[in-house]
Amino acid sequence: MTKSPSKPTSFEDESDNRFPRARVLIVGEDTSLAAAFFETDASGGQQRIVLPSSVNLADDREIFEAIRMRRPDFVVNCMVESGVDRAELDPTECRQINHDLPVSLAIACREFDATLIQLSTDYIFDGQKDIAYFEDDAPNPLNLYGQTRLEAERDIESLLDRHIILRVSHLFAPGPNSFVTNILDRARIESKLPMIEDERGCPTSIFDIGRVVSAVIDQLNAGAGAYGASFFMLTGFHGFHVMLGTLMLIVILLRSMKGHFDADHHFGFEGVAWYWHFVDVVWLGLFVFVYWL
Repeated sequence: MTKSPSKPTSFEDESDNRFPRARVLIVGEDTSLAAAFFETDASGGQQRIVLPSSVNLADDREIFEAIRMRRPDFVVNCMVESGVDRAELDPTECRQINHDLPVSLAIACREFDATLIQLSTDYIFDGQKDIAYFEDDAPNPLNLYGQTRLEAERDIESLLDRHIILRVSHLFAPGPNSFVTNILDRARIESKLPMIEDERGCPTSIFDIGRVVSAVIDQLNAGAGAYGASFFMLTGFHGFHVMLGTLMLIVILLRSMKGHFDADHHFGFEGVAWYWHFVDVVWLGLFVFVYWL
């Protein structure tokens, strides 16, 4: 994916607008993550721009000045040194991209009251756990890549209250250099392909990341103190009851076709009807709780 020359680099003036949009600054103009975020449909409540590539991301003073001039509400850092092995060969660049840049952004965001959205990695863990990792599991990075990302997490947390850290893994995107494309190309000319067989992970589309980040921005800009988790948990709870109620209706339909109910014996039919009234009440309660309160 390549950058688009049409990406704006400055915000529109909305000082006269009663409902100004969230001002979102994307760092990493040439990255596939930034391109995916711009391709993600934006809500009407976002105004997105990129930090020009002319800004030296290794100079904290230039970063500070660039954010001071633009005054964003949200800064999304799409700059990631993704080569785990390459990090060991060039530790200076690895530390600059994975640690120093996020810290410089956090300092500037703190000064100008912006929220920083930072991507982290599953490499902060050692991989010894047999099940999925949770955000409160103890980290134990085994390489420089994971160590620098973990240090960035901790420094951001200590410097800036308004931050979001998303730990993602095994990013993939369409393109000539994607993992799938490379494997298919090699399979056409090689009879044997050496592969890692002891690694487990969760492949993540960069477009899914773009949609999640956009949703997080919308929710935080609307005044939510948290994002995502409560909504999906509650709607999942309602979805379970809908599924259960649907199974009940199927059973009742089959029993009705066999003549199991009449004017005096219809308790099962009546029970399912009352259950669906309960489902309706739950849905109304969730709607009020999630969207109004």
